[in-house]
Amino acid sequence: MPYRFSSHSIIRRKFINGAALAACASFASFASLALATPSAIFAQDVKVSKPTTPASATVVQQIESMPAIPKTPAMVLEVLEVIPFELTKPYEHTMRKERPSVTRGHVMVIRSTNAMVMPRQVAEPVLLAGDARGGQTAERVSSGNDAELLVIVLPEWTVVGDDGVTRVVDPLSTRLYFATPELPERVDLAWIKGEGVKADAAGLAATLPTVAPSSVTPRMQFEDRTALGRLLADLLERHTPTDKDRIEALRAAN
Repeated sequence: MPYRFSSHSIIRRKFINGAALAACASFASFASLALATPSAIFAQDVKVSKPTTPASATVVQQIESMPAIPKTPAMVLEVLEVIPFELTKPYEHTMRKERPSVTRGHVMVIRSTNAMVMPRQVAEPVLLAGDARGGQTAERVSSGNDAELLVIVLPEWTVVGDDGVTRVVDPLSTRLYFATPELPERVDLAWIKGEGVKADAAGLAATLPTVAPSSVTPRMQFEDRTALGRLLADLLERHTPTDKDRIEALRAAN
């Protein structure tokens, strides 16, 4: 008697055949993945892991939209306010490779072009005072986002004169200028002197633009750098009011 297929046996056979085909397809897919070169797999991983968030796109756009760094060396255009200070406790000047100890200096409000003072994500023109004999790096306290103004701290420095005598330099009697773009914490005395030579060769004025006597206050005394921060916060509020985070941070430290 010939064998007869029931409907159940037909369905079962179709199921088994379908499962077998699916298994073959899965094995083929696995085999092709296994045969892929490591570099191909790595390339796929890199492609998938690339950041595509709007935040990263904003950063790129912000950097690309920045104006080019102006030609250096270039003098500061104007000094609006000068406040000599003295501290009881010294602090470390981190805007210089040697990290000198500071107890005296000047707080200044200066004006330059917006392209020169604006903050950047790369090396920016180093703000220097001095000449080929030596000088000092200035610390930018304000962000540089407010048009053309900067609030800075310029620590005191000395130079050895032609007579061999070491003297403190009056910043109002020397030049204040933007030097070659660099990270200030990598700047040392040899670099500062070299920039002074470049400034001389470029024909920069040897002294600051005229500063009105009424812009210079008597020397102020503070306990330490934190106490000096109260003065800095007041200057930021008056000259660069959009620096709200910095103003709050300086006042919160006191």
